[in-house]
Amino acid sequence: MTTAIPERAGLWPRAIAWAYTVALTYGLVASAPLAILGGPGDAAQEAIDRSLAGAVQHIVAYAGLAWLWCRVHRGRSRWLWVGALAVAHGLATEVIQLFVPRRECDWFDMLANVGGVLAGIGLARLLRRRAVRRPPSAREATAAGAATG
Repeated sequence: MTTAIPERAGLWPRAIAWAYTVALTYGLVASAPLAILGGPGDAAQEAIDRSLAGAVQHIVAYAGLAWLWCRVHRGRSRWLWVGALAVAHGLATEVIQLFVPRRECDWFDMLANVGGVLAGIGLARLLRRRAVRRPPSAREATAAGAATG
């Protein structure tokens, strides 16, 4: 038995996806993104950006972005648009960094962004496939039986 999953999510998933997108954009285009949180100084931020940790940050950030928007727009063809827009966002934020003091455009970051988008879409597809194939739990079956009988 398969469970029908609506093609579009409600208000809260959309609000969370938009808030995450705005926060991610700020973090990527601000001159000192961690200053708002009282984070590390410029030297520490530069060390993070130039290490493998910087690439991991980009992968995780864009996997989260793609996964959230795939939760909002659930159709398979819509995921292609989600992926294309998330990749465009990643490329655009890197190009914008050319014009931001103390930031730089990095091809490796662009690749990490694309990798994160692919990982996020893959995770969303995997979780959706598991949700659709999952048999109803005993509690759901009992509730369905009581409602019909």
